[in-house]
Amino acid sequence: MEGTVENADGSTILKNNWFYTFIQGCISAVIGLILMIFPTIGMVFVSLVFSFYLIWLGISQIIISFKLSSVQKNWWIILLRGILLLVGGLVILSFPVSFSSISVGIPVILLGLFLIFYGLVDLINKNLPGEGFNHSLSSIIMIVTGVLLCLASASAAGIIFRILGFTVFSGAVLQMIQAFYSRKWVQSRMNEE
Repeated sequence: MEGTVENADGSTILKNNWFYTFIQGCISAVIGLILMIFPTIGMVFVSLVFSFYLIWLGISQIIISFKLSSVQKNWWIILLRGILLLVGGLVILSFPVSFSSISVGIPVILLGLFLIFYGLVDLINKNLPGEGFNHSLSSIIMIVTGVLLCLASASAAGIIFRILGFTVFSGAVLQMIQAFYSRKWVQSRMNEE
Protein backbone atom coordinates (compact mmCIF):
# COMPACT_ATOMS: atom_id res chain seq x y z
CA MET A 1 0.00 0.00 0.00
CA GLU A 2 1.58 3.23 -1.08
CA GLY A 3 1.60 6.14 1.35
CA THR A 4 0.78 4.13 4.44
CA VAL A 5 2.74 3.69 7.62
CA GLU A 6 3.47 0.07 6.76
CA ASN A 7 5.81 0.99 3.91
CA ALA A 8 6.95 4.36 5.18
CA ASP A 9 10.54 5.06 6.10
CA GLY A 10 9.51 7.75 8.52
CA SER A 11 8.80 10.58 6.10
CA THR A 12 5.05 9.93 6.22
CA ILE A 13 5.05 10.13 10.01
CA LEU A 14 7.41 13.13 10.09
CA LYS A 15 5.37 15.06 7.52
CA ASN A 16 3.51 17.13 10.10
CA ASN A 17 5.90 16.85 13.06
CA TRP A 18 8.12 19.68 11.87
CA PHE A 19 5.36 22.07 12.99
CA TYR A 20 5.47 20.78 16.60
CA THR A 21 9.23 21.27 16.61
CA PHE A 22 8.90 24.78 15.18
CA ILE A 23 6.25 25.84 17.72
CA GLN A 24 8.35 24.33 20.50
CA GLY A 25 11.30 26.39 19.24
CA CYS A 26 9.23 29.61 19.11
CA ILE A 27 8.02 29.19 22.68
CA SER A 28 11.55 28.36 23.79
CA ALA A 29 12.92 31.47 22.04
CA VAL A 30 10.45 33.76 23.82
CA ILE A 31 11.24 32.19 27.20
CA GLY A 32 14.98 32.41 26.51
CA LEU A 33 14.73 36.12 25.61
CA ILE A 34 12.73 36.87 28.75
CA LEU A 35 15.33 35.11 30.88
CA MET A 36 18.23 36.94 29.19
CA ILE A 37 16.66 40.42 29.32
CA PHE A 38 15.07 40.21 32.78
CA PRO A 39 17.30 37.99 34.93
CA THR A 40 16.12 39.60 38.17
CA ILE A 41 12.46 38.92 37.46
CA GLY A 42 10.68 37.23 40.31
CA MET A 43 12.04 33.73 40.80
CA VAL A 44 8.55 32.38 41.34
CA PHE A 45 7.52 33.70 37.93
CA VAL A 46 10.58 32.15 36.35
CA SER A 47 9.76 28.87 38.09
CA LEU A 48 6.22 28.99 36.74
CA VAL A 49 7.38 29.86 33.22
CA PHE A 50 9.97 27.10 33.36
CA SER A 51 7.34 24.61 34.58
CA PHE A 52 5.03 25.47 31.67
CA TYR A 53 8.00 25.18 29.32
CA LEU A 54 8.80 21.70 30.66
CA ILE A 55 5.15 20.69 30.44
CA TRP A 56 4.99 21.84 26.79
CA LEU A 57 8.23 20.05 25.99
CA GLY A 58 6.97 16.89 27.69
CA ILE A 59 3.64 16.88 25.87
CA SER A 60 5.25 17.53 22.48
CA GLN A 61 7.87 14.81 23.07
CA ILE A 62 5.12 12.34 24.03
CA ILE A 63 3.09 13.21 20.92
CA ILE A 64 6.15 12.86 18.68
CA SER A 65 7.14 9.55 20.28
CA PHE A 66 3.73 8.02 19.62
CA LYS A 67 3.77 9.25 16.03
CA LEU A 68 7.22 7.71 15.56
CA SER A 69 6.43 4.46 17.36
CA SER A 70 5.66 2.58 14.16
CA VAL A 71 8.81 3.62 12.31
CA GLN A 72 11.42 4.48 14.95
CA LYS A 73 13.14 1.67 16.84
CA ASN A 74 14.03 3.80 19.86
CA TRP A 75 10.78 5.77 20.08
CA TRP A 76 10.46 4.84 23.73
CA ILE A 77 13.49 7.04 24.58
CA ILE A 78 11.57 10.06 23.30
CA LEU A 79 8.52 8.90 25.26
CA LEU A 80 10.55 8.47 28.46
CA ARG A 81 12.13 11.88 28.02
CA GLY A 82 8.69 13.39 27.45
CA ILE A 83 7.29 11.77 30.59
CA LEU A 84 10.27 12.99 32.65
CA LEU A 85 9.82 16.52 31.30
CA LEU A 86 6.09 16.46 32.00
CA VAL A 87 6.54 15.16 35.55
CA GLY A 88 9.32 17.70 36.21
CA GLY A 89 7.12 20.52 34.96
CA LEU A 90 4.19 19.41 37.11
CA VAL A 91 6.40 19.12 40.21
CA ILE A 92 7.77 22.63 39.69
CA LEU A 93 4.25 23.93 39.03
CA SER A 94 3.13 22.39 42.32
CA PHE A 95 6.01 23.93 44.32
CA PRO A 96 7.10 27.14 42.55
CA VAL A 97 8.19 28.90 45.74
CA SER A 98 10.38 25.99 46.80
CA PHE A 99 11.93 25.77 43.37
CA SER A 100 12.53 29.51 43.24
CA SER A 101 14.28 29.76 46.59
CA ILE A 102 17.70 29.25 45.11
CA SER A 103 19.46 30.35 48.29
CA VAL A 104 19.75 26.65 49.05
CA GLY A 105 21.13 25.99 45.56
CA ILE A 106 19.51 22.57 45.18
CA PRO A 107 17.10 23.63 42.41
CA VAL A 108 19.99 25.10 40.42
CA ILE A 109 22.00 21.89 40.76
CA LEU A 110 18.97 19.80 39.82
CA LEU A 111 18.39 22.01 36.80
CA GLY A 112 22.06 21.62 35.85
CA LEU A 113 21.88 17.83 36.19
CA PHE A 114 18.70 17.81 34.12
CA LEU A 115 20.39 19.79 31.33
CA ILE A 116 23.45 17.53 31.42
CA PHE A 117 21.27 14.40 31.24
CA TYR A 118 19.05 15.80 28.48
CA GLY A 119 22.06 16.97 26.45
CA LEU A 120 23.91 13.67 26.84
CA VAL A 121 20.89 11.62 25.79
CA ASP A 122 20.50 13.79 22.69
CA LEU A 123 24.21 13.70 21.90
CA ILE A 124 24.77 9.98 22.43
CA ASN A 125 21.66 8.58 20.79
CA LYS A 126 22.14 8.80 17.04
CA ASN A 127 18.76 7.17 16.26
CA LEU A 128 16.67 10.13 17.35
CA PRO A 129 15.30 12.43 14.66
CA GLY A 130 17.18 15.67 14.16
CA GLU A 131 20.73 14.47 13.75
CA GLY A 132 23.34 16.82 12.39
CA PHE A 133 25.46 19.79 13.33
CA ASN A 134 22.61 21.91 14.79
CA HIS A 135 21.44 19.01 16.91
CA SER A 136 24.93 18.26 18.22
CA LEU A 137 25.64 21.94 18.92
CA SER A 138 22.38 22.29 20.83
CA SER A 139 23.22 19.20 22.89
CA ILE A 140 26.72 20.48 23.69
CA ILE A 141 25.34 23.88 24.74
CA MET A 142 22.90 22.11 27.08
CA ILE A 143 25.69 20.03 28.63
CA VAL A 144 27.98 23.04 29.14
CA THR A 145 25.15 25.06 30.67
CA GLY A 146 24.30 22.16 32.97
CA VAL A 147 27.91 21.94 34.16
CA LEU A 148 28.01 25.71 34.73
CA LEU A 149 24.78 25.56 36.73
CA CYS A 150 26.13 22.74 38.88
CA LEU A 151 29.32 24.70 39.60
CA ALA A 152 27.73 28.14 40.09
CA SER A 153 27.11 29.60 43.50
CA ALA A 154 23.55 30.25 44.54
CA SER A 155 24.24 33.97 44.86
CA ALA A 156 24.80 34.25 41.11
CA ALA A 157 21.08 33.95 40.29
CA GLY A 158 21.10 36.73 37.68
CA ILE A 159 24.01 35.19 35.82
CA ILE A 160 22.49 31.74 36.13
CA PHE A 161 19.22 32.83 34.58
CA ARG A 162 21.01 34.77 31.83
CA ILE A 163 22.98 31.61 31.01
CA LEU A 164 19.78 29.59 31.09
CA GLY A 165 18.09 32.16 28.86
CA PHE A 166 20.96 32.04 26.39
CA THR A 167 20.85 28.24 26.37
CA VAL A 168 17.11 28.12 25.82
CA PHE A 169 17.22 30.83 23.16
CA SER A 170 20.13 29.36 21.21
CA GLY A 171 18.63 25.88 21.44
CA ALA A 172 15.32 27.31 20.25
CA VAL A 173 16.88 28.99 17.22
CA LEU A 174 18.66 25.77 16.31
CA GLN A 175 15.42 23.85 16.87
CA MET A 176 13.50 26.15 14.51
CA ILE A 177 16.23 25.76 11.88
CA GLN A 178 16.05 21.98 12.34
CA ALA A 179 12.26 22.08 11.93
CA PHE A 180 12.59 23.76 8.54
CA TYR A 181 15.34 21.33 7.49
CA SER A 182 13.04 18.46 8.52
CA ARG A 183 10.20 19.98 6.55
CA LYS A 184 12.42 20.42 3.50
CA TRP A 185 13.75 16.85 3.84
CA VAL A 186 10.24 15.39 4.14
CA GLN A 187 9.03 17.38 1.14
CA SER A 188 11.98 16.22 -0.95
CA ARG A 189 11.33 12.59 0.10
CA MET A 190 7.65 12.94 -0.80
CA ASN A 191 8.58 14.43 -4.21
CA GLU A 192 10.89 11.47 -4.91
CA GLU A 193 8.00 9.03 -4.46
